[in-house]
Amino acid sequence: RFRDMPPEYQEAVHNILTIHTVSELYGAEVFYRWIPLAPRPVDKWRMSQILREEYGHHLRFAKLQTAMGVDVARLEKDPLTLFTTYEAENWADAAMFLATVDRAARLQFEDFTRASFLPLREVATSTLKEEVGHAEFGRLSVAELCRERTTREQAQRALEKWFPMAVGFYGRSGSPKSERYLRWGIKRRTNDEMRRDYLNEYGAIVEEWGLTLPPLPDLDRYVEHAG
Repeated sequence: RFRDMPPEYQEAVHNILTIHTVSELYGAEVFYRWIPLAPRPVDKWRMSQILREEYGHHLRFAKLQTAMGVDVARLEKDPLTLFTTYEAENWADAAMFLATVDRAARLQFEDFTRASFLPLREVATSTLKEEVGHAEFGRLSVAELCRERTTREQAQRALEKWFPMAVGFYGRSGSPKSERYLRWGIKRRTNDEMRRDYLNEYGAIVEEWGLTLPPLPDLDRYVEHAG
């Protein structure tokens, strides 16, 4: 049983769950503000679907934590800073966020689908399917924006805005917290391994768009408390 596991394991699991319970809710509220940026009814409809799914992600994690005896209304962890630092100014910003940051989240959920804590596996498996769809919608939307010079320039600026946040999403190299996740089988890849896999995949997508990938940022400025 979970309560019989060592305190370090319990703390690691609760930290992962709390990050997502808090941040998925905050992210949904951010996406709500971005729906009017979508240029066509079909895009607004798809963003509305994504909004619904993001609230669903929050509810999945909140339900799991509630079943574990956590009062989710009293959680105090801050949401991921990428939701509190930047705002989308146009459709290129919103689409690029999905293509860039949701793709980064997708890789993390891939690891969680093999986590030693089985309830996390179940929640992550359902969430992963939707994150894949969000990132793909973003990829296709950015590709469409890149066909016109003006919106292509907007897409390049959006790439430069979100890319540092995405590569920082995985946390610091050699993070003690990440080492604990690995030791207990909650994650399967180190922060640097996950970042490498992301860069290999995402670099090819940026090349398909015909955009220019910015240089890697100073990670200490962008790393998240997730890892």
